[in-house]
Amino acid sequence: MYSSTPDFTNQTSQTIIDLSPWIRVTPIPGDDAIYADDQRVVKYPKVQLDYWVDKTKTADCDEIEDYLYDKMHKAGWERYYRYSMIDGDTPQLRMVITQYQYQGLPIG
Repeated sequence: MYSSTPDFTNQTSQTIIDLSPWIRVTPIPGDDAIYADDQRVVKYPKVQLDYWVDKTKTADCDEIEDYLYDKMHKAGWERYYRYSMIDGDTPQLRMVITQYQYQGLPIG
């Protein structure tokens, strides 16, 4: 799991396909408070979970998707976007983009 684009140069295998699947988690900006006190009573943070899987292993893709949805949903996050495509940089991989939003309970 990564929080930015992975650097695979320090891995035992040099082929990016052999190193899949992997997941990247990044926050989605845009929940700033624009009030006199700049404080929110309730926050609606969003994250994007991207993952890459060998395109010949569609069962792995389905398994990861189900696992992530289950864990995120149980933690109070709801998926509102999903898109799957062959990766433009590495066509041997399928990239799945999912976006989740926390469901408005107080944080912190």
